[in-house]
Amino acid sequence: MEFNIGKLVRENIKLMAPYSSARHEFSGVATIFLDANENSFGSPLPENYNRYPDPLQFKLKEKISTIKGVPVENTFLGNGSDEAIDLLFPDLL
Repeated sequence: MEFNIGKLVRENIKLMAPYSSARHEFSGVATIFLDANENSFGSPLPENYNRYPDPLQFKLKEKISTIKGVPVENTFLGNGSDEAIDLLFPDLL
């Protein structure tokens, strides 16, 4: 018998929109995101050290794409190999 988590989740939960940060909603409009505890006065360190890293790792994926010759959309970065395995095989838990 196959386990189906979808049968346990209420319909209103299934219809919820995923979290969207201000960084994505106001991209190109806002320059400082105080809700993300960013330092509006800058940093003595090199560029962007007063910011949280991009949660989608877009610049890193672009560089990997160029080096490896694969499309950006075919690039996956995870928090160690365990995350990739958990996402590929969720029923193994």
